[in-house]
Amino acid sequence: MFLLRLQQRRFDDAEALVPQMQAVLEREFPSNHPEVIDRTRDTARVAEGRGDYPRAESLLRESQARWERSLGPEHPYLHWGLEQLGRVLLRQGKVDEAVAHFRRALVIVQKSCEGAEENYPILAESLDFLGWGLLRQKNPSEAEPLLAKAVDLMRRHFGPSSRSLAFAVLHWAMAHAALGALPKAEELARESLSIMTDAWGADHPNTAVCMTELARILESQNRLTEAEPLFREALAMRRKLLGEEHPEMLSATNLYAWRMLTCGAKELRNPEAALDFAQRTCALAEKGGDRNLYMYLDTLALAQHMTGDTAAALQTQQRALTLTPKGDRFQKEFEERLATYQAALAERAAPEPSPP
Repeated sequence: MFLLRLQQRRFDDAEALVPQMQAVLEREFPSNHPEVIDRTRDTARVAEGRGDYPRAESLLRESQARWERSLGPEHPYLHWGLEQLGRVLLRQGKVDEAVAHFRRALVIVQKSCEGAEENYPILAESLDFLGWGLLRQKNPSEAEPLLAKAVDLMRRHFGPSSRSLAFAVLHWAMAHAALGALPKAEELARESLSIMTDAWGADHPNTAVCMTELARILESQNRLTEAEPLFREALAMRRKLLGEEHPEMLSATNLYAWRMLTCGAKELRNPEAALDFAQRTCALAEKGGDRNLYMYLDTLALAQHMTGDTAAALQTQQRALTLTPKGDRFQKEFEERLATYQAALAERAAPEPSPP
């Protein structure tokens, strides 16, 4: 029932079930059983579903510490919490820490799988988590063989319509796309979209995620007129299901605005509409304290520049750089765009040469 309420996005109802679940488990298991020690991760799942990733992270760190104190650092149960915490960190852009948690979880699971084939489905999911993290870390060469193994295990143990398989196939498609194997990436993304549509329905956030990735792959093949309606449909789906202020919606809106500014087909560019999207995204991110505000400001600056307000773009880009985390992989690009805006303003301010 708890998982059903999460899937239905009935988060208040799901959270109300947590104390009842705890009471049932305490009746059924001894006090030192892993299922009884701590159920904070259930509340964290509700927070994650709502998009409150900082609260989910805090709850999961507390839960993981309690589990490790009670069970020791290598207990097989620990991988669940490590993967859940890694997922929440990844959603906040804390990629390196997330990958470290996924690696540790995989080591724990691999030990539990030695001579125990019944644990292979768990291994498949751990491989998928690490592969996903490595993709976010811009390391598709290491991710691809892990994801290939995950998909193979899932096909054998979960069947062709598993929800876990849908995500693993999508991540494998993303790895192929990052490595330049675009036809294979498209084939896998379409397979994933088919599984997700059957599993969750055509109107679900996960389906929107898959649709967006398929659109990106089509765009990479210069099939822009095929990609555009998928981008629009996925964005509309997220807005309807998540609401304007959800972190995933803000990220998706920013991506759409960026596309309208940089799309390879000039006839699909729309800087004025992109400016409106970017302004609303930044306002909502500022209101909610979204840690990706610096990314959204960078998009807003480009929109301001492309609509003729380079002075505003310069100020916005300077603020984006002020908020950029030290060592962020986009810092150099942001600095280059700042220099572009400075040069454009200097050129406009230069006096006209006198006629001979």
